[in-house]
Amino acid sequence: MKRTGEGLALIVLFLAINLGMTILSRYYSYLAGVGTWIAYLAGIISYAVFRCPYQTNEKIVTASAVSSLTLLVVELGGTVGSGLEYCYGVDSLFIKMAGSLLLLVSAVILQMNPVSDYYVSVHNVRMNLTCTALSAVAAAFFDTYSVYARPRNDLATWLLLASVFLAILYVLDLVCYLQTWSLSREQTNVLELTATAQMNKSAAQMLTVSEHNLNELRKIRHDLDNQYLYMQVLLRNRDYDGLNDYFAELLGSFSVPLVSYLDCGNWVLNAILNMENAKAQEMGVVLDPVVAVPETLPFREVDLCNLLSNVIDNAMEACVAEHTEKPVVSIVLRLEQDYLYGKIVNPTKKSQAFLEHPVTTTKEDQLHHGKGMSIVRSIVQKYNGHMSNQIEDNMFRVEFLLDMSAGEAQNTMTDQAEETKANARPGGDSQ
Repeated sequence: MKRTGEGLALIVLFLAINLGMTILSRYYSYLAGVGTWIAYLAGIISYAVFRCPYQTNEKIVTASAVSSLTLLVVELGGTVGSGLEYCYGVDSLFIKMAGSLLLLVSAVILQMNPVSDYYVSVHNVRMNLTCTALSAVAAAFFDTYSVYARPRNDLATWLLLASVFLAILYVLDLVCYLQTWSLSREQTNVLELTATAQMNKSAAQMLTVSEHNLNELRKIRHDLDNQYLYMQVLLRNRDYDGLNDYFAELLGSFSVPLVSYLDCGNWVLNAILNMENAKAQEMGVVLDPVVAVPETLPFREVDLCNLLSNVIDNAMEACVAEHTEKPVVSIVLRLEQDYLYGKIVNPTKKSQAFLEHPVTTTKEDQLHHGKGMSIVRSIVQKYNGHMSNQIEDNMFRVEFLLDMSAGEAQNTMTDQAEETKANARPGGDSQ
């Protein structure tokens, strides 16, 4: 019932805008023919802004593709219908209605290849917007030219060329959308493979730590048996001063932590932080984590892994590259109202001017490096968050916020998509 009401509201909006533009065109001739365009755009944009559950980048790509394809189909149907009516006397109304079937083709293609399943980078958004904007401008120019300057003597040839031109634009728009979808899918696959490899490495590191801890506990148990016997001997001999000294020595030996395992109560963050801690020990960097989060967070594990590992790795690598004495990387993760707040701080010799220009990687293999912060920004944007970099008092600080409700919405969409795919398989549960 709710969806029916929304559909009726969009139809009413379309009719109202189209009627209003038709009335205005009687007084302003240059508005003739644009009412349908504006009505379609208003409906699509309204739905994208208020009802579409996609993230921002996915909304922009989908809405721009739907808008341009819709306008091109309307123009193409009208042009082909006018040509057949002019040449053969066919009623153009039915041709225009049949031409609108191309919208079904577009809808099926967009439905089968949704960009909402993947990360859509800013570069992909720009590419899609550029293509659809050029198509819309070209179609608008054609529409205006057709009204005021199209040839009257050889109208059939003009309508044929115009039909071919609009059909090419339609195909180009579809190709551009599919290219955006393909690139986004490829980038998502790379990110997930990278995150999976990192999580596997973290799991292996945690297993190694656990085995080491077990061996240490066995040694401690063996030592305790000997220590108990020694203390019994001291008690029997009433050597209380010796027993007191021995206790002091034991307490001192336990002042050093037996294991180097970080536990914040969240198993995903445990895996990530212990993996980063193992890297830090190899690099000679000290991690100082302060984490206060619930046992579960509504964000995908691969997203948290990609975000935190990239930011922490950058901080540790900066300490090593600048030969920082006693380098310490501080990590803060906590909840602030409905957001997950994160802050990573490392010492630096750079000034604030370093952030005023696009930062590029200093590694030799620039083809496979320098994408970390781009990945981080895409993840922050995915969860309607915010990120900032700042250098102050010789400290480089990265801060970010992730919207918890956006994470829950993303999980809901993922679950629904997986359920739909499962039901679509042969033998799947269709209940």
